[in-house]
Amino acid sequence: MPELALEVVSNKIGGEDTEKKQRYAELGIKYYVIYDPYQYLSEKELRVYELKANEKYVLVQRKHNFMPLVNLGIKLWTGLYEGEGDTWARWCDKNGVFLKTGSEQAEIERAEKEKEKERAEKEKVEKEIERERADREKAEKEKERAEKEIERAEKEKEKQRADEEKRRADEAEELLSQLKAQLEALKLNQE
Repeated sequence: MPELALEVVSNKIGGEDTEKKQRYAELGIKYYVIYDPYQYLSEKELRVYELKANEKYVLVQRKHNFMPLVNLGIKLWTGLYEGEGDTWARWCDKNGVFLKTGSEQAEIERAEKEKEKERAEKEKVEKEIERERADREKAEKEKERAEKEIERAEKEKEKQRADEEKRRADEAEELLSQLKAQLEALKLNQE
């Protein structure tokens, strides 16, 4: 057995306020909602009744027409629904927050997917930027290493040149010493 019945009034002869109300009470349906958008039966567009122990419906006086057994409220909302702008009866929670329609939920999901796509794209770009930064850093380190290697090679070449120059100077000095000694020996022999 359903716990809630909703009737939408479309004319004055549907019996929503009389026969249907009595029939739902006899069936034991806890809540009976009458939505009368053109106010054919009452000045109130929306009425919510709750079945009491004496099998009589009493008008709900709770905020947002909240119905605890079904954990729903219903109130009027003016807006666009499925391309039509009007005032509608719309389900809400106990705080009066409207439940999402299928199209609203689809739009939220579409927006969330778009947001996730943007987040993933941003993450991809950030990773690419980080990769490029790492590549630049690696290239800079490689350049520094190559420059140090060139500097080391130049120092080694300079050292070898200096060593060669010293070796030649030492050989020339040794040769000069030998020649001086020979010259001295010749002088001694001539005397």
